[in-house]
Amino acid sequence: MAIKYYKKAINIELEYDEFDTSPSLAMTYSVLGEIYFEKDDLTNTLINLNKASEIGNNSTLFTLSNLIKVYIKKEHYTSALIYIH
Repeated sequence: MAIKYYKKAINIELEYDEFDTSPSLAMTYSVLGEIYFEKDDLTNTLINLNKASEIGNNSTLFTLSNLIKVYIKKEHYTSALIYIH
């Protein structure tokens, strides 16, 4: 149910922010990624966290730590190291 509401929130934000660069949009994608992670859907987790990272220019610690967590769970340690440095 939460996924549905976060997707709806993203659509509303995209409707009103023509440049898709809102910090709240980045955080919404990041939280949605965390929800997918809790459901063990790593593909959708990465899709949403990467969108959050692009919007936030890799500046949100929450997003970066979640990306690291996903890559470690997938045993893609080299990818995780990219976000650690």
